[in-house]
Amino acid sequence: MTFREMLKQAEARLTEAGVTDAGYDARVLLERAYHLDTAKYLAVSGETPEEYVRDPAVRQAAAETFAKDLRKRAERIPLQQILGEVEFYGHVFKVNASVLCPRQDTEVLVEAVIQDPAPGSALLDLCTGSGCIVISILAAREISHALGIDISEEALKVAEFNRRQVLEPEKQDRLTLLRSDLYEAVPEYLRERKLPGFDILVSNPPYIPSRVVDTLEPEVREHEPRLALDGAEDGLLFYRRLLKDARSFLNPGGRIYFEIGYDQGEAVRRMMEDKGFHDVEVIRDFGGNDRVVKGYV
Repeated sequence: MTFREMLKQAEARLTEAGVTDAGYDARVLLERAYHLDTAKYLAVSGETPEEYVRDPAVRQAAAETFAKDLRKRAERIPLQQILGEVEFYGHVFKVNASVLCPRQDTEVLVEAVIQDPAPGSALLDLCTGSGCIVISILAAREISHALGIDISEEALKVAEFNRRQVLEPEKQDRLTLLRSDLYEAVPEYLRERKLPGFDILVSNPPYIPSRVVDTLEPEVREHEPRLALDGAEDGLLFYRRLLKDARSFLNPGGRIYFEIGYDQGEAVRRMMEDKGFHDVEVIRDFGGNDRVVKGYV
């Protein structure tokens, strides 16, 4: 069987399992198993593995890897978790079942913070997960101090790996990762560093209504941490919790940036204005949906 025939068979299997973009996923897994890039695949697609891989042991290992990964994908385990990594804002981040896989929509949040003109800012990232937001911001602009907070120890292990993997050494030292239930550990962090507060607060909190979580694709519903998805009955619980104490930890002129669900812009805008934030603005994502709300102390 040639690589082309193997790919066609794999695509059919994933399609039967209900996988969206079955052809793309099958090809990524085939190329990964046999150490092919796209150009190389096109060049050898008419060959058999026996013709392309001369070493029987290497060929057997590749076949086993492909079969194992294809089985996982047919079980609706996310492609990113099978690969163990995902590209986000120009960097490669480790991911696993303990963290939400970074989405392209979240790059809108990162971009909004990076474009903030204030130099040398201290930044607080709540619900940091894989650390993709705070790490991407640190990699792109000058931040004097950054604190990433998550309640999950397993998520923080992933974020710590990404801190060392993505950031240059001098920037690694500017990021602290702490286990905390939202602001719980923040006062001690500020006291130890003799900081009055933060200039930027950023968060991509759980914002999907509980009833909706159970209707999501199996990749999300069954294989990503519900802790990072479920925003309670109306999806807005964490915005209420975050806004309740946010002003206590922001310096004068500080800014707050939230990622939101596509239909939550006006609700979160009103919540922020009710808490005294001004110049509140809703920013849309690449698809034209509300995606980020920002405001000023």
